[in-house]
Amino acid sequence: MIELVDELVIGGDEDEYAFHALFPRVVANQRGQIFVMDGGNRRIQVYGRDGHYIQTIGRSGKGPGEFGNAASIAIAGGQLATLELSTRYLSLFSTQGIYQKRVSVPMSTFRIVGDAPDYVVLHTVLPDHTVLSVVSDKDGPGEPEARDLLVIENGRRPTYPLGGRRLRLRSLSQFVELTEAHGNVFYVAGTEGYEVAAFTADRELAWLLRLAWPRLPLREQDSRYVLEVLVGAGLPVGPRDVEWPSHLPALAWIRSDGHGRLYVFPAIEARREPVDDISKLRPVDVYDSDGNLLVSGLIKLGRWEWQSAVGDLVYGTRLDPATGEWQIVRQRLILP
Repeated sequence: MIELVDELVIGGDEDEYAFHALFPRVVANQRGQIFVMDGGNRRIQVYGRDGHYIQTIGRSGKGPGEFGNAASIAIAGGQLATLELSTRYLSLFSTQGIYQKRVSVPMSTFRIVGDAPDYVVLHTVLPDHTVLSVVSDKDGPGEPEARDLLVIENGRRPTYPLGGRRLRLRSLSQFVELTEAHGNVFYVAGTEGYEVAAFTADRELAWLLRLAWPRLPLREQDSRYVLEVLVGAGLPVGPRDVEWPSHLPALAWIRSDGHGRLYVFPAIEARREPVDDISKLRPVDVYDSDGNLLVSGLIKLGRWEWQSAVGDLVYGTRLDPATGEWQIVRQRLILP
C-alpha cells in the first residue's frame, strides 16, 4: 500500500479564504510556501508552510497583473507563471507577488502542464496534433517567447466547430498527459497509447516505457454519457458526429513526485465520473527516473488531490464533503 497522509488542510467550512468556483490549482516552492490559483475569485492566494495566510496576488481585471480567466499556475526560474485563457497571455510574477511581464502564447494554448527550474511547458491542442511549447528566460536577450518543444502527431485527435462548420470528432481522448520529472526532464504520455516517454528540455528522448495494460471496452451507456458532456460543453454534435472507438484508453493519468519518480495510473473504469476528485483506491505502478519499475501497488487518491510535489510532499485539492467548498491539501507520500 502506498500512502498519502494528510499534513495540512486549508479552506472549507466558514473559512474566509475558501475557494468558491472552478478547480483551484496548487504549487509550492522549496520553502514550503503554497500558491493557489483561485480562478473563480480571480486571484492567487499565498500561504506559509504552516498554512497561515500571507497575501493575495492579483485581482479581477484585464490589465497587467490582473486576472479574468486564469486557469493554470507554475513555478519556474524563481517566478510564478500563470496562464490567462481570456487573453492568451502567460503572466510572470515574483514569488513576492510583484508583477514582472507577460508573454504571448499560441491561441489554442489552454493550460500549463509542466514546469522545471528554467522553463514552463504549455499544452496546445490543434485538430490533428498536439504541441508542447516551452517558455524560458534562458534563451538569450530580449523578451521570452513560446517555442515548440515537442510536436505529437495523432490522427485521432478530436476536432471542434470552426468558422460555423461542424467538424467530425474522431475519438474520446483529447489530452496528452505530462508531468515534470527532476531537473529539466519531463514525462509525456498519450492517453490513447501504451507508452510513457522521458524527454529533456533539449528535445532529447531519455527513455521510453511500454505498458502492457488491456484497454477497456466502450459500453453504450458510456458513449451516451460522453456525448452528453460534449453537448453540455456547447459543441453542436450528435451521435453521428462521433466515430466511437471500440475500446477506451488503458492509461488514466501520470504524476511525478519531488524525487523524479514516475507514477502511472491505469484506467480502471470505462466511465469517468463527472467530478473525478473522489478519493478511492487506485492501482499504480511506480518507476524510478531511469524507467525501472520500483513497485506496483494501491493508493487512496482523488485525481485533483495530486497536482504538484516537492520532495515527499504532495499538493492538491479536494471538496469538503460537509460544505462542498474546495480545500487545499498537503499530504506526505510514503512508499512501502
